[in-house]
Amino acid sequence: AKGAQKHKWMRKQEKIKKALVKDVIHHWRTQLSKAPRLKRAALRVIAYTSTSPLIHEVRNVFAFFDKNKNGIITFEEFDTKIGEVLNMSTRKAKTLFEKMDVTGSGTITYCEFLGATLEFRGELDERDIEEAFMKIDKAHNSNGYITIRDLMSNWQIPQATAETMIQEIDLDGNGIINFEEFLSMFRTKFEDDEPPGKYDKKRKKKKPVTIATTAQTKKPADKPAKTSDKPAKSKKQSKKNKAVKQ
Repeated sequence: AKGAQKHKWMRKQEKIKKALVKDVIHHWRTQLSKAPRLKRAALRVIAYTSTSPLIHEVRNVFAFFDKNKNGIITFEEFDTKIGEVLNMSTRKAKTLFEKMDVTGSGTITYCEFLGATLEFRGELDERDIEEAFMKIDKAHNSNGYITIRDLMSNWQIPQATAETMIQEIDLDGNGIINFEEFLSMFRTKFEDDEPPGKYDKKRKKKKPVTIATTAQTKKPADKPAKTSDKPAKSKKQSKKNKAVKQ
């Protein structure tokens, strides 16, 4: 009996974990994949020092993808596990994976995964965002702005990549990012153009609706009454002919 209860509990936990995976992937597809690259990088910074009670839950979801248990998710692992819970093509999975791989290392780290999930679950506040801003700024000279050199120092990325990251959120076009600009990218929400169930394997497929054409719905015209070429006889003529016969 205990074994059966344990098995039932494990199945329930697995179901909960897969449901969270679907929700996280949906958030990645509709929000983070469209977000500026600097935001995705900032989420990674936030995750380094996070003490959120959600961490244990996220670690379990990360382990779902991390088949080799080496602390990183490769595309092969990602694609395989996505196929277990979602009806997503390899091409779409590759596009999503590359968006989440902030540093371009070819893998998704635990912090990249955690940062994305913390935002999805509403675990971020302005203080977390401000701390991330200060950490990125400190990489070079702590002048109250994020510069191209700050980004290059933080993530060892090419200058051209750093310039693109700045340009994506540089609202006043001065080549640096102040805190208001940094904060605004966390407040921006993108239109949810992909319902959560779109890639759900268990989603019931609707039967195609057949729309009848005009030719199919038009009732056939009534057949015209048979007509005779002979002229119709009047009542008087009919009586007269009857009298003659008699």
